[in-house]
Amino acid sequence: MKYYLIGIKGSGMSGLAQILFDLGNEVKGADVPDSLFCEKQVLDKGIIIEDIDDMDYSDADVVIIGNVFLDKFTIKDKEVLTYQEALSYISEKYYSIAVCGTHGKTTISNMIKHVLSSKQNTSYLIGDGQGKANKDSKYFVFEACEHKEHFLHYFPNMIVCSNVEYDHVDYYQSKRHYKKAFSSFFENAKDVLILNENIKYNGTKNNISYGTNKANVKAENIKYHSEGISFNLTLNGQIYNDITLPFYGKHMLDNALACISCCYLLNMNILDIINSLKTYKNATRRYNTTYINDNVIVDDYGHHPDEINATISSIKQQFPDKELYIIYHPDRPKRLTCFLYKFEKVFKKAKKTFILPFLNMDKEKENALQSIVNNKNIIMYDEKLINKQYSNCVFLFTGSKEMKTQINLFIQAQKKTKL
Repeated sequence: MKYYLIGIKGSGMSGLAQILFDLGNEVKGADVPDSLFCEKQVLDKGIIIEDIDDMDYSDADVVIIGNVFLDKFTIKDKEVLTYQEALSYISEKYYSIAVCGTHGKTTISNMIKHVLSSKQNTSYLIGDGQGKANKDSKYFVFEACEHKEHFLHYFPNMIVCSNVEYDHVDYYQSKRHYKKAFSSFFENAKDVLILNENIKYNGTKNNISYGTNKANVKAENIKYHSEGISFNLTLNGQIYNDITLPFYGKHMLDNALACISCCYLLNMNILDIINSLKTYKNATRRYNTTYINDNVIVDDYGHHPDEINATISSIKQQFPDKELYIIYHPDRPKRLTCFLYKFEKVFKKAKKTFILPFLNMDKEKENALQSIVNNKNIIMYDEKLINKQYSNCVFLFTGSKEMKTQINLFIQAQKKTKL
């Protein structure tokens, strides 16, 4: 089959392109000319990416349109699929594990993929642009995003949910609407649900919980330190003492517990799971650290205030003696204004927070920026401030939008003088 993907550089579409290629199909695509962090993995496969304004899908059997471009193109005389329809079709070929939640989807799915792959060939689609498939794989791990209720297209064998905290306020008009979408998706699970203990679920599906309080899979005697997290694990009536994982922050402990729960239910030995987690490396733009002199750069995808707050807790645990600066790139004005109080509270945990302008500025975006840039600690980004020499600091570059340019400028500036 010949597939053409419109929006092939997207975090999900790029992974989908790689999966289709691995399954023996001919794959091409098109997207905007801008360099996006997911495109490298597509190009490494030898997949051709054309300019969106000069694309040619005339010889394709199937055209898959990414969500960003759904309303911009009308394709005639071709079979056309949305990203969700294509992903649903692929997931039905395997025992599928869907990871959902407001935050943590990419990390948990990447952890599960890493652990399962240590023992057997596993197919996957991860939200940082990773995609791999093998016809002989038993398991398929993928992210199920709640935006515009897209995850309701999927009917996986197992659902893992990290949390349900109100987001995507441009579509969901209330917390009730948001939570109802998750409850509906939970009912799509064919076999079992794995839920964070803080999620309230009154549905019909069999479920187990993970957490640190009264969960089925529980961490106790938890200690956070500069080398990671140590804890005792209680699972199925058995206690595993003195586990240490090289992770930082309570959210990373929760992510690890979600992974442990999933892989244990898939009949992996608990000690094999723990040993595999010890070698886990973060997904792209998920707490990626770079050291420049005695400063640290953290590149993170977090764009919701709760995500940023969790990342700050990781930084404070790993680098307790360093001063924190935040560089935030907002993505949606309504998210910024809806969670304004939370953003302000989180940003004040840094010595200073620099706000980058929105892409394609308009009046709504200008007003949103004015609402947050209102005191001496939260100010607009200025290259002169970033290009100063700093010592013993952590710079958190955070947001869903690409920040490679700003990070590279900062690295070059700090290399000029060895502190």
